[in-house]
Amino acid sequence: MTQYHMKYITKRIPSPNVDLNIDSESLCGCDCIDNCEDKNKCSCWQLTNEGTKNHPASLKDHDNIGYSFKRLHKKVLTGIYECNASCKCKKTCLNRVVQEPLKTSLQLFFTKKKGWGVRTLADIPKGSFVCTYLGVVRPEKDTDADLLSNRGEYLADLNFVEIVEDFKDGYESNEVYVDENEDSTSSSDNEKFNPGWAIKSKVRTFESRMSLRKNLQNTNTKIDGKHELSKLNTQQKVESKKTFLQDYIDKEYGFYTLDSKVCGNIGRYFNHSCDPNIFIQNVFIDTHDLRLPWLSYFAKSNIPAGTELAWDYNYMIGSVKNKRLMCHCGSKKCRGRLL
Repeated sequence: MTQYHMKYITKRIPSPNVDLNIDSESLCGCDCIDNCEDKNKCSCWQLTNEGTKNHPASLKDHDNIGYSFKRLHKKVLTGIYECNASCKCKKTCLNRVVQEPLKTSLQLFFTKKKGWGVRTLADIPKGSFVCTYLGVVRPEKDTDADLLSNRGEYLADLNFVEIVEDFKDGYESNEVYVDENEDSTSSSDNEKFNPGWAIKSKVRTFESRMSLRKNLQNTNTKIDGKHELSKLNTQQKVESKKTFLQDYIDKEYGFYTLDSKVCGNIGRYFNHSCDPNIFIQNVFIDTHDLRLPWLSYFAKSNIPAGTELAWDYNYMIGSVKNKRLMCHCGSKKCRGRLL
């Protein structure tokens, strides 16, 4: 096995062919002078709120979306927009959390069955920010060669746009013409139209994106690369007029990936658990480029000191051919297998 040394970093590093635009003049900022206590008057708070209002899976209680006294109790699928360098508020405002220095005492330790892991040395209240996941920002297409080797386990796809649009896929604006003469009883269960199966221009499978250890895709949607167009779509040859933002990004720019193999922080060592105590949240701070969120860990529950921190990798069992990975999380809800 090849030996290597991991360089510890405190901020993400762009690779030579990545233009990381973090110019504060390109950011929207607030004019708050009340420490951003009034969410209705803070333009940054409103960026977070407005995103959820137009999302089919958004929270209904818009007054409690995002941070509450610098804690996050519910994940915001459409992302959180923190106050930034262009804002007039103080650095102590209530909408600055992930950008602050690490405050939780974490310890790297070697587990019996899972390799390296991370535990907390102090109690962590529910909703508290834990740390970020850092690495080298690389174009997604440049990491394809790494996915066939062990390096793929340290790749985290910055696929915020895909995650959000996967939930939008098939929602309201996706209208499908149905022939009244079509015998609906002739279709099998696998052929019935299901918005979650919608085929987009680029279906990313686990076989083609083997970011096994740090894959952040939502796996509630069936993405195995083997679904064919339903009988409804193939016979009527109906093409959705809906255009996804990711179609433009794929064509002109492409997505990015965080590679923490040789450069990273303690966030790369978190193990999987079928009953996790932390979760991932996309946060926008130094840029509003939807391809470049900060990947941030938050406490899902109250975590006592000495507890290992772990999140749910959301792998689909059987999704990777000829690969079987057992789970050793030890929780009562353990599914037995990761893959």
